[in-house]
Amino acid sequence: MGNFILVFTDKEEVFLEESNEYPNIHLEGKPLYITSKILETFWSIFKNGIISPETVQGTFLNLKIDERPVTLSRGWENIFKTPELALCAEIVSLANAMAYKVQNSLSAIESTVFERILLPELSRHSFFEYVINERLKQVNFHRLNYEGKGPYKAAFSPSILALCWTEVDHEWEHPTGKYRICPFCGKIYKAPDGHPKSQRCSTSKCKQAYLIESKGGIEGYREWENTRKKTPGKRKRGRPRKSCYIQKANTFKL
Repeated sequence: MGNFILVFTDKEEVFLEESNEYPNIHLEGKPLYITSKILETFWSIFKNGIISPETVQGTFLNLKIDERPVTLSRGWENIFKTPELALCAEIVSLANAMAYKVQNSLSAIESTVFERILLPELSRHSFFEYVINERLKQVNFHRLNYEGKGPYKAAFSPSILALCWTEVDHEWEHPTGKYRICPFCGKIYKAPDGHPKSQRCSTSKCKQAYLIESKGGIEGYREWENTRKKTPGKRKRGRPRKSCYIQKANTFKL
């Protein structure tokens, strides 16, 4: 099994897969990009409460990723019984760690199923510390030139999850902004400077989901939308009607 490579450049991250000749580029993105993609992939499973060893392993297989659970100490073996169940808990711990350590709040995940599955509350932090230490042992760090620039810090590992934990650890050491987890899609997004407590990412799908939730459901949203369209003066903000420009042009003739 080859290595995946995560390169931390000045402004973005580059995700590569090692080949016999030269790494082939897979993805380029902002900080925490790989972690965000993994959480987005698993988010519907979390929200629907159907997380299990089968659904987690099936999701990785669909991604064509051969992800293996961490090696468990005897104490954790007694708790999880099977390594596959520990892999489920690790995905949950990754989201909890992202929310708590980077976002400094658990608010984004309290509305999901994270708080009621897999681990007693007192054991969660201990398992998180155990997992991140074990995963970082699977990472080798080197300096790597990329597109004629560098050298940059580069993490090499056969494990995608190990690189996710590397991203989170790197963000703790070198903060690049205030990040949040969208409760509707699981995407990690950088909160706008003017709205540090924004409740969702900027996609139109999540904006609609936020409105539906805030209006008490789909029926409440439809009623609000119909009322908004019928009420005078509730036009969307933006460029005034053309007649306004004509009126102003006539008013301010020189």
